[in-house]
Amino acid sequence: MSLSEEFLKNIDLENCDWANDSIKSFRNEEGEKLEKYHDFVTEREEKNQRVAIDSIVGTEHQDYPMRPWIWMIAFGKRMNFALQDYKKNPQYYFLKERQRRVSENLHYSTVNGKDFYISDDGNHRTAIAKFVLWQAKEKYLYDVDVKYHDINYDFYDAYQELKSFCKNTPKFDTYSDLKDNVSSVVVINEFNNDRLRLYNENEIKDFLSQENSISSKIKRFLGF
Repeated sequence: MSLSEEFLKNIDLENCDWANDSIKSFRNEEGEKLEKYHDFVTEREEKNQRVAIDSIVGTEHQDYPMRPWIWMIAFGKRMNFALQDYKKNPQYYFLKERQRRVSENLHYSTVNGKDFYISDDGNHRTAIAKFVLWQAKEKYLYDVDVKYHDINYDFYDAYQELKSFCKNTPKFDTYSDLKDNVSSVVVINEFNNDRLRLYNENEIKDFLSQENSISSKIKRFLGF
């Protein structure tokens, strides 16, 4: 009997209705969104997080998307090694704190804070965790590293309003920027090439309010 068969015989597969769910692709599910909001996406990494096991829906790895979770147990490239480690230390998946090297951390990425994707390391261990924790009726996988992709929708929406204003006001042009994990937008005065950098939606609103005032409109009309 193979290690995968030995492992699965202890799982109530008849009632495991998610075992044949496809592993989702981070690129396919979240890539378009991250591309659209690119300059308004900041990242933060948090350690010692807990993640609900049923919220882990996919991976950043290119080889495994569209494969069922149960396929990973049977055919994952390094699953035999992972299952050998599981046999030696099954409690690894239930610990709230693990003694581990950095390279052994379980890493996940999320955009919305609800759906998590395996990143960097942990595809095989995550597949094991999903089955053993489900079988044990445990909800969370503890002490993992999570990269949060935070999208500033309000800043993005305000920038769209600013772009519309600049499009209809020849005096100004604008572009967005992301540098050192900080989002900003730059307003260019086309008359003198002065540049104003804005860092949030409130600063954009203040700028638009000022430029939409009667006095500013008169100045632009007179060419100031």
